[in-house]
Amino acid sequence: MNIYKTVNSVTLLGKIARAPELKTITSGRKLSVFSLQTQNDDKYSSAEFHNIVAWDELSDLAQSCLLSDVVYIEGVIKTRNFINKQNIKIFKTEIIAQKIILLSSDEKKSITTEEEKVFFSASKKDFYS
Repeated sequence: MNIYKTVNSVTLLGKIARAPELKTITSGRKLSVFSLQTQNDDKYSSAEFHNIVAWDELSDLAQSCLLSDVVYIEGVIKTRNFINKQNIKIFKTEIIAQKIILLSSDEKKSITTEEEKVFFSASKKDFYS
């Protein structure tokens, strides 16, 4: 019996580095993909860029975010692979968002209470599809 359990959980706080792009898959589900930039506090660390995928209601929220908005994201790491047009196998690692909180925006938005800043949490089915 294995007494160790596994955890796939990620928490990120950063700025949107690539504006969210809305996509619709053949089943009709919506998703938004965007890039989030994070950086550690020390002066020697370089910026990291994370591929974020937000499904359904979270996709709607992502579409309201702009370049350089500061967001908090909770999710899971998922790696997928596919064959590109040049017949090369490509591996892509993404963060499947389960929660997105808009913390600040360069554009003035009428968000006044903390409840309005917390939008939607995805269910488990969204990151296993």
